[in-house]
Amino acid sequence: MKSQKPFLSVGYIGIVVVLLALIIMSVFPRIVPYMAEGFRTPIIFFEFVRTVGETQRLFGMFAGFLPDDNIVQQMNLGNKIDFIYAFVYGTFLFLFARKLLKISGKKIFIAVMVLAVVAMVFDWLENIKLISITEKLADGSFQDDLDMLHIYTWIKWGSLAVSFLILSDWFFKGGTISKIFSFIAWSPAVFGILAYRYPGFYSELFAFSIMIMFVGTIIYCFVYKQHE
Repeated sequence: MKSQKPFLSVGYIGIVVVLLALIIMSVFPRIVPYMAEGFRTPIIFFEFVRTVGETQRLFGMFAGFLPDDNIVQQMNLGNKIDFIYAFVYGTFLFLFARKLLKISGKKIFIAVMVLAVVAMVFDWLENIKLISITEKLADGSFQDDLDMLHIYTWIKWGSLAVSFLILSDWFFKGGTISKIFSFIAWSPAVFGILAYRYPGFYSELFAFSIMIMFVGTIIYCFVYKQHE
């Protein structure tokens, strides 16, 4: 019986996703003057921050001090690279879902294709808003920007969480490891609900679970074999 790896070409795009993720992680600041309780990753806190005061403190604005220019530059550079990263991970997820549609014939995977594009677009909008906020740090006139950022951020992360929730049905039909992975695919949705209610620790878990799902799906592209 002949076997082939139908997701192999998609997996190569996934490798680019991983490489870009590593680059972005090296660019974004790792240590900042302030993060709210439960947060451990500065860019995650920046994406989910809700108030002007906390945003300013994130960038070192205490007792009249100006924003830390190094942190601002690192954040802005990371968010500029993220435009490319969003396009690549969106393309990966879109093509993976399109391949599933072709293999299974199930139209539910069209929803994942749409959500991949939605996540990419709102990641771009999020980046634009994050950069805009850093330009207004000194005068503090960006509460409206934070309110819009909240919407963009949740649409982006939510689209990814729902995408993997849909994909869990496909993974469940595989072997033991694939079935275990299908249950893990529920974790972004669970942590997302918790993060919305209790931001901080669960926000970090939410973002981490999305990352785990991308890595797992990329690996899946290289190990899955379709028999003919």
